[in-house]
Amino acid sequence: MESDLSFGPWLQRRRKRLDLTQAELAQRIGYARVTIHKIETDQLRASRQMAEKLADALAIAPHEREAFVRFARDTARAGPPAALPPLSDRVPVSGSSRRRHSLPILPTRFIGREREVQGGCELLRGDVRLLTLTGVGGIGKTRLALEIAAVLDETFPDGVWFVDLAPLAEPDLVLPAVATVLGLREHPSQPLHTTLVAALRSRRLLLVLDNCEHLVDTCARLSEEIVRAAPDVRILVTSREALRIAGEVARPVPPLALPPRGSDLTVVELQQHEAVRLFIERARAVRPSFAVTGQNAVTLAKICWRLDGIPLALELAAARVGVLSVGQIDARLDDRFRLLTGGHRTALPRQQTLWATVDWSYALLAAPERRLFDRLSVFAGGWTLEAAEAVCAGDGSWMTGRRSQEQGAAIMHESAPPITHDPSPLTPHDVLDLVTRLVDQSLVVVEDEPPGAPSTEPAPPDRQPFDKPGAGSPSPGGVRYRLLETLRQYGRERLAVSGEADGIHERHAVYYLALAEEAALHLQETEQLVWLDRLQAERDNLRAALQWSREEGDVQAGLRLMGALGFFWYLRGHVTDRAAWGELLAEAPGAEARTLARAKALVPASVSATERGDLAKARALLEEGLSIGRELGDNVLVAQTLLRLGRLAQTRGDEAGASRLFEEALEISRATGARYGVAGSLHAYGRQAVRRGDYPTAHLLLDEALVAARQVGERHGIGNAIEYLAELAQSEGDFTLAYHRIVDALAIYQELGDQIAQVGIQNWLGRLAYLSADYAASHAAYHAGLKLMKAVGRVDWCCQLL
Repeated sequence: MESDLSFGPWLQRRRKRLDLTQAELAQRIGYARVTIHKIETDQLRASRQMAEKLADALAIAPHEREAFVRFARDTARAGPPAALPPLSDRVPVSGSSRRRHSLPILPTRFIGREREVQGGCELLRGDVRLLTLTGVGGIGKTRLALEIAAVLDETFPDGVWFVDLAPLAEPDLVLPAVATVLGLREHPSQPLHTTLVAALRSRRLLLVLDNCEHLVDTCARLSEEIVRAAPDVRILVTSREALRIAGEVARPVPPLALPPRGSDLTVVELQQHEAVRLFIERARAVRPSFAVTGQNAVTLAKICWRLDGIPLALELAAARVGVLSVGQIDARLDDRFRLLTGGHRTALPRQQTLWATVDWSYALLAAPERRLFDRLSVFAGGWTLEAAEAVCAGDGSWMTGRRSQEQGAAIMHESAPPITHDPSPLTPHDVLDLVTRLVDQSLVVVEDEPPGAPSTEPAPPDRQPFDKPGAGSPSPGGVRYRLLETLRQYGRERLAVSGEADGIHERHAVYYLALAEEAALHLQETEQLVWLDRLQAERDNLRAALQWSREEGDVQAGLRLMGALGFFWYLRGHVTDRAAWGELLAEAPGAEARTLARAKALVPASVSATERGDLAKARALLEEGLSIGRELGDNVLVAQTLLRLGRLAQTRGDEAGASRLFEEALEISRATGARYGVAGSLHAYGRQAVRRGDYPTAHLLLDEALVAARQVGERHGIGNAIEYLAELAQSEGDFTLAYHRIVDALAIYQELGDQIAQVGIQNWLGRLAYLSADYAASHAAYHAGLKLMKAVGRVDWCCQLL
């Protein structure tokens, strides 16, 4: 009510009633525009001289002037005196050309998104007639639209008009709602839409249509009519999906900016990121003493990441600061739909809990879209279209359903729509169309795949449910898709009650086992880098497949997967993955069977034991694997295991034993024609010759190793050969040649992303530079090595570089 207004808001209303901008009013009284802005926002109180000038500019009647001046200068007054006439806040579009607006006054401050606000304003000030802000529920579409509209308030002489469509359930109510906000009345002699279009034809205003997703067809038709008939009207729409009409410009609303993952930011640097700023602002509204400290900063950044930078989720999490610490909030986010409740009582029900917000979007999906959405939640870290076609297509008849539906219904709300099972199967072609629909409705995010990353061939439509889905051949380009983690957790809950969870997880594990085993073959060939990138992109899915294999008792599948990933883990320095799964799977119940899968998995498990310094354990694992390999007649595996045993013997100082093992590995590899094994054995044998001072033999072996690696096209083997030849050149006293070879090897390891190998090279470069008295270069090399070791999570190794 007007009686509740302080002078600032009252002045703003009076100014707008007179169709004046802040700049125009400032010019009339001889002050700067910013002064008017500060007065209207109650940041500044007018002096008596300024109040007198304002009275003149605002055409205050003589008998009202003294009351006006007292009102302008009295900070304690809660509203205008009775001597001043009341102001009308809304004037119908049909009856006045004076500027008005119907924007709600929001109780909290808008945080961040300066670029999005500026971009939206530029579009609507330009030639764009219809701008649609799209995004998932809770992403902040409405707040962004209101901020854009507030900035544009003075751009449109006939006002900015906000229409909230969320409470409307029927399409027929849209037109009356818009007309009511604009102050229009229906004439008995003509349809309401004709009255509306006629009233807008000569107006210059901004119409904000908020929450259109459940009435999208009606909003599209109305917007199209207005765009055609009223050239100076601009429309700003918020919706989960675009209206898809001519002239529309759709802009997705991104999550709030997040701090870099794993970065060592200071408290001040952390607070520069939008998601963190929003959390802090809302947390202080609950607990004014809340502060970011060195103790909680990392956890706060983690919370922002886990909540995907979604404003609603961050606000609901921050509301828990009154009773939970930041660490406790983070610990409970695995059950986020129980934790993130308790929004403002006056908010719409769907904005009071995170579950209800996602429910709102889910309820608008068609049955096949819901079914695919649920199934897509099995993917971790995103997926390719081909993976979705292979894993998610089918009618569900192959689902095992070992878990009861009741187990997955623990948090289902009464407001949740019932699970609808479409009896028709989802074909691979359906998957493409349905993924497109989910992207259009802001539930699936599209991400460009790194150039050169391979895609996979589409799965044959007639393939049986548990046929092994092939990984296919690499091809450049492509995109990946993902669900925000909050949506993924929601989908997993839905999938659990559908009865399809076990079958989908099994198909997911089968698909990624096939992908890993296909990749393992290519990791020893010319396509090594392409397949390393492919596995890197699927790292989270591979972890999920390993987890499912272990938990569901399919340990042999898990061992196969672990064995296939061993070389990838080694090349990309995934020390933690190798260690974790080596212990969990190699010693799990059922893993003791002497199978080829176990023998292959024992190799990466032995590497983990070596890294922990448990050489006895590593040797026992390798000897068991060697025994199994000999029993089963897998000579390739035998040679690989002998090679690892030889390197382990070197670590123990047993050079004679290492020579025997390398020689046997080389003979077997030559006999089987395994060129990769030949190259690896020559590397090891040649390096041993360097260390014992037999340089002629070392030259012969390492030159042959380099040729063999180049014939195979295996980049890492080429790097190994060049690195060992550099060691040979240094041993012979040719430091210049050694330096150039070291740099060449480093370039290959950088290309492959082998960070651990890069550490060794940087250490080497640092030592050479130090011996050459180039202390700046030495410091730079050692520093680069330390940084890489931190990146792979092995800070304990950093002391080796000091």
